Amino acid sequence: MASVLKVNSLSKNFGSIKALDNLNLSISKGEVFGILGPNGSGKTTFLSVILGIKTATAGNFCWFEEPNDKVVNNKLGALLEVPYFYPYLSIEKNLRITALSRGYGLESIPEILHKVGLFERRKSPCYSLSLGMKQRLALAQTLLGNPEILVLDEPTNGLDPEGIADVRNIIKDQSYLGKTIIIASHNLDEIQKVCTHVVILKNGKNIAYGKVDDLLSINQVAIIESQQTNELSNILTSIKGCKILEKNVTGFVLTFDNQINVAEFSALLSNEGITLNRFEIRRPTLEELFLGIVKQTNS
Repeated sequence: MASVLKVNSLSKNFGSIKALDNLNLSISKGEVFGILGPNGSGKTTFLSVILGIKTATAGNFCWFEEPNDKVVNNKLGALLEVPYFYPYLSIEKNLRITALSRGYGLESIPEILHKVGLFERRKSPCYSLSLGMKQRLALAQTLLGNPEILVLDEPTNGLDPEGIADVRNIIKDQSYLGKTIIIASHNLDEIQKVCTHVVILKNGKNIAYGKVDDLLSINQVAIIESQQTNELSNILTSIKGCKILEKNVTGFVLTFDNQINVAEFSALLSNEGITLNRFEIRRPTLEELFLGIVKQTNS
């Protein structure tokens, strides 16, 4: 598959703080690529650098294997934060102004407004819009010009469940059309629903990277319930590679660095005098994988 974006040893410093630290990755045409990480991990900085808003301290990146910003300008739609809208002009007029300023035609505006759920409100002045509606309008701006690549920073910010579902459907529709989509988000459930690939950043470093299905399939989550939670907790914390994701009154949700042997693990607990009421192994959710990997790097 043709490469859309290649990132080579990319670093960005703000004084003594390394926002990006020797980052390497590649995004291919048609991928829906999620950028994940805790607050301050470098997600927005990464997007700002690849969009040319900030300059890298070291390393480089290239779009379409051509280090030429002009190649990208007409192929990319970006949403980094809710932009400024003329408050006393309507939704439709704001979108028309944006389209004309970028040299795009106006014929696609009604269809785009339908896609983002704003067509019925197209005559409303922007000062009357909620945060969620402004987010929808910002997303509409990224769709102008039918870009090949969408770069979205927290696209569901401020949206209610219906709005989140609408954004999910827009992303899926654009993906079906062969678009490449790069998304930074804290909403891991939505990332799992739409993304084909992810990278997890922490302190500007790549700590996990690959296909979502591959990352989930090589990890395990265990649900363990017992009346002996205190004793069980002491045993679990002593097991190398075992991370406690969640603890409650009945038991634990665990993740492991490697695949575990269920029989050996059960025998270990039994030898320690632990009686289990429940022991279930399953594939993790993306949120569980994320928490496990972040905890692993903390230890």
